Amino acid sequence: MDRSSVCEPLDPADGSRLRQFCLDVIEEAFGHSYRPEWHADLDRLGGLDDEYCADRRGVFLVVKSDDDVVGCGGLRALATRTDLIDRFADRYPAPASVGSLWRIYVRPDQRSSGIGKWLVDELERVARELAYTEIYLHTSATSPRSVAFWERHGYTAFQHDASGEPTVHLDKPLP
Repeated sequence: MDRSSVCEPLDPADGSRLRQFCLDVIEEAFGHSYRPEWHADLDRLGGLDDEYCADRRGVFLVVKSDDDVVGCGGLRALATRTDLIDRFADRYPAPASVGSLWRIYVRPDQRSSGIGKWLVDELERVARELAYTEIYLHTSATSPRSVAFWERHGYTAFQHDASGEPTVHLDKPLP
């Protein structure tokens, strides 16, 4: 990680730039392009109905090096996804206390540089400030590197979905 790198909340004026950054990484890492049912949150980045805005107990962080985006990540309330609240009602009986991580991406040439860890540490710090006591996330089961990253950072897999897009669901209590 470059010493000139900064990690800061998304400037609403950069919403479209970050949307494209995310879509480029998704294409590279997972081999698929924009899908409205999966990526609609990216269309709202920096807007009034952005799931990651402070008014909705969220944040979207951007890591830049010399004004180039090299990483990003979002924290939002699990409550922004009613399908997940319903699905995991037994696991999260108090969903207002659960934050969820989304769109944790690092540019391919910057991976293994510490940016991902930096982002996660910052997002967890913000989650504690926002009174979340637990973090939920999911990742592709076809990316063992991604699953291993989350497990190294204290997240535990609690469910694997094999139908459709193979997915691993993970979570972590926040101290």
